[in-house]
Amino acid sequence: MHFRLPNFTISLLTKKREIEAELAALPPTYEDDAQAILVEHCANFFRDIDEHLNGYESKYHERLRPFFILLKAKIEATKPKIENVLYARGKGIF
Repeated sequence: MHFRLPNFTISLLTKKREIEAELAALPPTYEDDAQAILVEHCANFFRDIDEHLNGYESKYHERLRPFFILLKAKIEATKPKIENVLYARGKGIF
């Protein structure tokens, strides 16, 4: 294979830019500052959940909807059956 110096230099610089772009696209490693990265992830998660709970569209909106429906059903299932007690009182049972 025979390379001319200007073509080789251009090819080398192009490849270098591609590699640098790929490296820049990688997520940060936890070795750099593990605690700060973890705190940032938690803060982002809490912000997204807060936005979801306040009615704003979030990236979790569609994924969390079934869980909130299930949670609502479970909470409503714990509601005391007061209507039955009041009905029984009207019949003179209590």
